[in-house]
Amino acid sequence: YFIQSNLSNQKMFIPMEITVPADFGVENLDYEIHNNITLKLEEREEFKANSMILSYNSSVFKRLFLEHHQSAVEMDDFSPDVVRLFIRGLYGGKVSIDKECFREINKLGKVFEVQWVTDRCTSFWEGELNNTGICSATYDSIYWLFEEAHYAKSALKNDALMCRLIDRLKKEPNNDSFIEKFAQDYSQMDNCTLGFLLDVTWQKPQHLLRIIKMTIEKESYVISKNSRFLLENIDFLKCLQGDEIIFEETFDILMEKMVDISVEDLKWIGSIYRSTMKQYRHIKSEKNDVTLNANENRCAISSTPKP
Repeated sequence: YFIQSNLSNQKMFIPMEITVPADFGVENLDYEIHNNITLKLEEREEFKANSMILSYNSSVFKRLFLEHHQSAVEMDDFSPDVVRLFIRGLYGGKVSIDKECFREINKLGKVFEVQWVTDRCTSFWEGELNNTGICSATYDSIYWLFEEAHYAKSALKNDALMCRLIDRLKKEPNNDSFIEKFAQDYSQMDNCTLGFLLDVTWQKPQHLLRIIKMTIEKESYVISKNSRFLLENIDFLKCLQGDEIIFEETFDILMEKMVDISVEDLKWIGSIYRSTMKQYRHIKSEKNDVTLNANENRCAISSTPKP
């Protein structure tokens, strides 16, 4: 707007700072006259939107319109209904999320750098996590949390959800039933999922070792790629301290397959067993020394004559 200068008797242009309300245009979404951008959806379907409103929410949209002068945006990687839900959210300042649309809304927020949408998705996921009692929850409800955390980590390069889920499962003393069902066919898992399995069984790795043992028993080949990955990364010392029988039985099975394995694998298995047993004996020896010293001190005190 313009104001009159008292000094020079000239008009000066003063830019105004405009605060746009959160719900500033949702009623205009379907009006052609207000929409200058074409969003191209699946099966040649098109959807109109306003460049100012999209740019206000998204730095990606802003670059596309101002720097690259685009008047159309391809969005056919997403389902049309979710795109409409997302755009309506940008117009109205809020977005409705459920489990069905969560992944695509979360991806849209990440791809178009709409931080408040990403934050809303994180809040929704955390709400599901907090409402899920791990001990009493159904397998499917926990698995949904894992699937979305896995997708966010692998596809969206965001490991925050996975870290929260791992932390929650570690704190649950009775997550054995979930782990057993989750890991029963780990042969199809990727490294990210195998890493998750190692993390959530960190306190009781002997439970995972039992599953590995049963899997190796059933495998037609000697040691599969995923069994090898788990054997290379599991804490064998904790396994031995937690369940000596499972530890010994696992290596018995591995030794039974010695005829079919390479010399390198034979050396590898042998070195794991020897180093674990060495650590275990050393810890037991230290404990025995501490106990012996404590007993000797008690005996010395009891035999000292009272004054």
